[in-house]
Amino acid sequence: MADMSKLMYKLQTALKQKGYIIYINTQQFYSEEQDRLIKVYILKHGKDELLRTASQIKVINKLNEIWQEVKNEEGDK
Repeated sequence: MADMSKLMYKLQTALKQKGYIIYINTQQFYSEEQDRLIKVYILKHGKDELLRTASQIKVINKLNEIWQEVKNEEGDK
């Protein structure tokens, strides 16, 4: 399977080509419970926050969901 970061970038790029700009921001925080740094992904479209999660799989699923909607909208035209 492709690297998760590459897959996120490919979906983001595909959406951009259809005119739908999605920002993927990241933040880190230290978890004392897990004794490690945690990276949180924030998906935004304009000023709207679409998703905030530490799971790359959830980011990919959300990007794919948006891609399917954008692709279907184009097919309806």
